[in-house]
Amino acid sequence: MNLFGLEVSAGLFWAVTTGLLVVALVLLFLGGRGLLRRRRGASVEQLAEVLGDLRFEAVALAGANRPLARASGPGLKALARAQWTDAVTRFREAADKCRSDRERAALRNLIGIGLYLGGRLDAAADSFEESARLAGSGPGQAAAFSNLGMVQLTRGEMEPALATHQRVLELDREAGLRDRVAADLGRLGLVFQARHEPDRALELHQQALDLHRELGDRRGEANELGRIGLVYQVRGDADTARRLYEQGLEAAQAAGYVQGAGELLGNLGLLLLAKDEPEAALDRLLRALGLFMRARAEGRMLNVVNSLHDAREKLGAERFKELCGKAGLAGPEFDRLDRLLDEVRSRRPVVS
Repeated sequence: MNLFGLEVSAGLFWAVTTGLLVVALVLLFLGGRGLLRRRRGASVEQLAEVLGDLRFEAVALAGANRPLARASGPGLKALARAQWTDAVTRFREAADKCRSDRERAALRNLIGIGLYLGGRLDAAADSFEESARLAGSGPGQAAAFSNLGMVQLTRGEMEPALATHQRVLELDREAGLRDRVAADLGRLGLVFQARHEPDRALELHQQALDLHRELGDRRGEANELGRIGLVYQVRGDADTARRLYEQGLEAAQAAGYVQGAGELLGNLGLLLLAKDEPEAALDRLLRALGLFMRARAEGRMLNVVNSLHDAREKLGAERFKELCGKAGLAGPEFDRLDRLLDEVRSRRPVVS
């Protein structure tokens, strides 16, 4: 799940093959639905929804140093709008308002997040390392190392990623932060998934799931159910995977976790496509698309669009159009989506 918070799953499930023109068409589709409105605020809840497993210490920026809080506000809003380059620029402009290393560490961490989500992995790693150095200890250091571990995982650096996430787990256990420990266990599970060690991955994801449930964290529960489902799907146990995805979807909906629900619906759509159930798959994929549009998650939309292309290929153009109409997607909206799927097809490599 979670394109930015769970890179391994995204890599296994959602191979993004579209280019800049497809991105433009996605934005056109969003605009046609009137959903490209800018978010006014940048609450902690909004950022948590956008950033997934990436950790930030907003309290360090919102304390007694009001000039820093005001200066960093535009950067936080840019992050909430998924405008990564603008966020980095805004945070760098706010740097001269910092009065302590703790504040500098928090700002460097947010700069690293913007760089990471913008695809500038080397620069992001440098920023997270500097953030950890400035933080010295405590939650700020754990947050920076946790994000550094996600960079390492994204770059395929399994041994460094394993060492980094184990270090974060130790720091959070020492601090008694049980919610963080639960998330850390899940991230370690991702590393073992990427290392093709499913038994160890399942063990860690189950520990994380148990702790999230003990804490009453339905959002964390949804994430871990999706990750466990992924392990079973990769193993070829589609029935167990489907059951876990559906349980995760229920948890995400109960928590109001829009993107998590979208990701689980996307996983269900892909699983149903693989089982040659394209009509059921289309239902889940269209629902996922609607949730990602509601959340303005353009990157996640691209992945669903790739899967919708496959559903159209299996169903045929006429049946696909008929079912989209029954789902409420018709007229100009359907025409925009249809053109987008044509663009996906034109950009896929021809297999001889």
